Amino acid sequence: MKLIEYSSERFFSSNAAGYNDVGWNNPLLKTPNLDGMAGSGVILDRFYSAPKCSPSRAALLTGRYTISTGFTNGALGTAEKAGLETKYKTMAEQLGPLGYNCHLLGKLVFLGKNCLLF
Repeated sequence: MKLIEYSSERFFSSNAAGYNDVGWNNPLLKTPNLDGMAGSGVILDRFYSAPKCSPSRAALLTGRYTISTGFTNGALGTAEKAGLETKYKTMAEQLGPLGYNCHLLGKLVFLGKNCLLF
């Protein structure tokens, strides 16, 4: 039996965090846990982000620009019956068949009321 070694990928996204809101860019801030993860990983600091949470999360999960996911008008509310259309495959849906275990934690409003992730 041949064992396949998989890498461990983690993505973090934070609303309203600017370039200088983390310790590795601002010596006045102490963010030791984030600094530790960043120091042993890759910091992606050249990117496009939407000004609202739902469009940003849809883009992160699908790898598409927000205009391509249908999220251009801001954040979805918890009572809305809308969400990410199933025609857009998420990173988890792409990586799962390749042998990765995928988990999602956080605010999931944009996936819609009938989200069946869990």
